Amino acid sequence: GNVGGLGNLTNLETLKLTSTKVSGDVVGLANLRGLEFLFLDSTKVSGAVSGICYLPRLDHLLLADTSVHGGLEALPHLRKLKVVTLHRTQISGTLPNLSAVDSLQILTLHDNNLGGSLPAG
Repeated sequence: GNVGGLGNLTNLETLKLTSTKVSGDVVGLANLRGLEFLFLDSTKVSGAVSGICYLPRLDHLLLADTSVHGGLEALPHLRKLKVVTLHRTQISGTLPNLSAVDSLQILTLHDNNLGGSLPAG
């Protein structure tokens, strides 16, 4: 199925579809303002990761082994994040300063197109 069809479930707190055949653009999830746990790793989802970087309650963001792309400039807006796995994706650009995300415990970004140096902070 297409993940965009879940975009009207605005009270949804957990979405776990890891290792399924689900596809579609993750931007279709941008209205899930109550979402705390997003597990779409090892799926066929795609789209710009920045499109879901304004979910205020997001705690876990697992999109590893997908075709999501784009930069991570909006990631610091997710101040409640504890876990981010974006390895083996198509993300690119440079890593933003994440010092505002002081709850962050796990960040995996290997095997992608990020460049530059680690930001201070």
